[in-house]
Amino acid sequence: MEPHDEAELHVYGAGVRSLAELVASRPDRSALATLEVLNLHANALARIDGDALAPAAPRLASLNLSSNALASMAGVGALTSLVALDLSSNRLRRIEGLAALTSLQRLALAFNRIEALSGLVSAHGAPLRELDLRGNRVGTLHELHFLDGLSALEVRALPRRARAAPAARTTARRLSLIHI
Repeated sequence: MEPHDEAELHVYGAGVRSLAELVASRPDRSALATLEVLNLHANALARIDGDALAPAAPRLASLNLSSNALASMAGVGALTSLVALDLSSNRLRRIEGLAALTSLQRLALAFNRIEALSGLVSAHGAPLRELDLRGNRVGTLHELHFLDGLSALEVRALPRRARAAPAARTTARRLSLIHI
């Protein structure tokens, strides 16, 4: 495959510190123009500088930034072509920046430090079908009402205490795939 025809790029555990650094390090930046899948699992990313990546990779549909050092989702909104986003196993405390991701179908936020789901309100109307929140600190049933505007989701796994709540059962009937 010619470098300018690459649709996927996987860089595991290479110590990449920023998306801007990744873009600048590519010998042929035009190769990023056809990039659809970017996997930067287990690097050293501390922020999502989507504004550096978005112009270089306008067709990017799937981004895996799991197992990095991300404490914030700020900057992800610049990556408007995303269909799948994996931010599992980071240091995230809140959900943010999803409003511009109008094509997002899969969002993995498992094993972070998220306590509230209010940031999902900005994703209402998106075709989100899969949401993985396992291993977070979402502690109250009240938080489930933020799932209400995500009508494409289907519930597959809810904590027992959540399944027992009438509000959760009503919301769950209209959802598609969620792991909490």
